[in-house]
Amino acid sequence: MLNSNFKEINVFFSNLPEVKAEKGILQNKHHEFDVFEHTKKFVDYVSELTEDKNIIVAGWLHDIGKPITAKVELDKDNKPVENESGKPYHNFYNHENIGKDIVDSMDKKIFKKFGLDKEKISILVGYHYLPMIGIKELRKTENFKDFVLSFNKLDNNLSNLEVAKKEILTMFLADKLAQGKFCMDKNELFLIRETLLKNNRTESDLRKIYDMQKTASGKKG
Repeated sequence: MLNSNFKEINVFFSNLPEVKAEKGILQNKHHEFDVFEHTKKFVDYVSELTEDKNIIVAGWLHDIGKPITAKVELDKDNKPVENESGKPYHNFYNHENIGKDIVDSMDKKIFKKFGLDKEKISILVGYHYLPMIGIKELRKTENFKDFVLSFNKLDNNLSNLEVAKKEILTMFLADKLAQGKFCMDKNELFLIRETLLKNNRTESDLRKIYDMQKTASGKKG
């Protein structure tokens, strides 16, 4: 059960104008919820993964760049792509960096009031999608050797940030789970997270991920 401090934090940040602006903005066909509901689900999941209030607040703020960057998704005929209710889907190019800029511009007194690390939250917002970029590259590899090289690159990228690798991976995992029913790759993501956090991973650990991705994509080799 959340203590009073966490409840106060959740009430405050869920009611920020920048967060409430997410209401009604649909993402894409791979997301069950609009941006605001997705954010609430994110916080629910991340609260199960950690008690670090900086990460929880970063969850509230991770998509505040989306209302500003939202562009209606268009099909090949330049017509809006819509859901079954006729509401348009959106793309959000560079929303992570815009979100980070918004956090950087916020009054530091807000964060100090709740004993939060504004700089850490800003970094988490800016890099929360970085693991997915690396995972997409893993999925593109045509052989195990290239997969290992790509995995090591992802590991290095995550290890050279100003925050702990585990913190970024916690953000990323909560973000993916908050896709709702369209998060079809949970097993793969949990395995990748577990392997990235291992101190002494083996070739067998990497082979498990590679084989899982190969099976999912229908690739052979």
